[in-house]
This record gives sequence, structure tokens and C-alpha cells, in this order.
Amino acid sequence: EALAATDTKHKLGAKLVQAHAYLQGAFLQILQKRLVKAAWNIRSSWKCFQCALDQLKTYDGPAEMRAEHETSTKLGIGSFNLILSLMPPLVIAVTKVLGFSADRQLGLKYLREAYKHNALMSPIAGLVLLLYLTTTSSMLAEQTEEYRKE
Repeated sequence: EALAATDTKHKLGAKLVQAHAYLQGAFLQILQKRLVKAAWNIRSSWKCFQCALDQLKTYDGPAEMRAEHETSTKLGIGSFNLILSLMPPLVIAVTKVLGFSADRQLGLKYLREAYKHNALMSPIAGLVLLLYLTTTSSMLAEQTEEYRKE
């Protein structure tokens, strides 16, 4: 039983490494203009992050490992939601059919939560938020009152 619990903890970490690897591979494939393979890897990354989020619900490992896994998962899912929410409506409709989520508020919430943890991926979540707040939101002329208060 203890071996099964340890195995589950390692599976979650491995799933997150796999999700990030798929995503990085997709970025490289986009640069190489291999868009079909890139799309496949983006989809695979999304599925890994979703699986990790489900596994976190029953995770009972050490608190510091949970914080690392939770930060990594929320960074991934938050980034996906935020980036997809910035796409044109037709692209959002297509991605929703393919099983993606494009909820900007959820993405920002997850990124803020990931940033507030004191974990390895927290600074990256902070950079994604900073990039969004300084560049994208000003280009879209959105109000950022909620962030000025924090």
C-alpha cells in the first residue's frame, strides 16, 4: 500500500514533466513550421495538465511537493486558458470543440495562485502575469482595477 502511494506521487510529477515537455516540443515545432505535430503536442500537453489537476484532488504527499505540483499544474492550465482567451472568437469556438478551455478569469486566477506559492514555477507564473498585464491588457484597452488593488 505504501508503494502504491509512492508510485502515485511519482506519477503526478512525471505527468507534469511530460506536460511541460510536450509544450516545449510544440513551441519548437511551431518554429520549424510543423504545425500539425505542434497542434498534437499542444493537445497532449493540455491533457497531461488536466490529468495532473485531477490527480491533485486526491494527492496526499508532503506539503512542499504538493505546492510544487499544484504550482506547476496551475501555471500550465492558467497559461492555456489565458492565451486561448485572447484568440479570435472563431479560434476559441474551434478550441472548445477540441476540448480546450478559454476562460480568461480562471486562467488569471490560477496564475495568481501559482505566483503566490513559494515554489519553483512561481516566478514563471509571475512573468506570465506581468507580460499579460503590461503588454496584452494595454493593447486590448482592458481595465485592470483588480490588479491595482493587490
